[in-house]
Amino acid sequence: MANDTTNAISQAWKQHRDGNAKGAVSEFQRITSRELQSIDAFYGLGLAQKSAGQAQDAIASFKKALELVESGAGRDKGQSEVISDHDRYMMLGRMIKQRLSELNATPGK
Repeated sequence: MANDTTNAISQAWKQHRDGNAKGAVSEFQRITSRELQSIDAFYGLGLAQKSAGQAQDAIASFKKALELVESGAGRDKGQSEVISDHDRYMMLGRMIKQRLSELNATPGK
């Protein structure tokens, strides 16, 4: 399933890069409907929604991605925290907060 999700996210990003924001939104929505813990999919959905002029939806998607980052979703709970994992989450949090700021939204609920 993880490989299928990775491929689907790649296809959604391709649509976004190709300027098909609405197609990317549809693809990312399909992914997030089944992958409720996918930070990458929610972040991509927010970017695609922002590009499609769907600011309020983008804010909601970015807030969901930030919630997942802050909760540690996707981390391997069975092992001690690895520095690179911590750095990734720290950078994701900063990127998401920047996107929210661009939309004049605050990170809180």
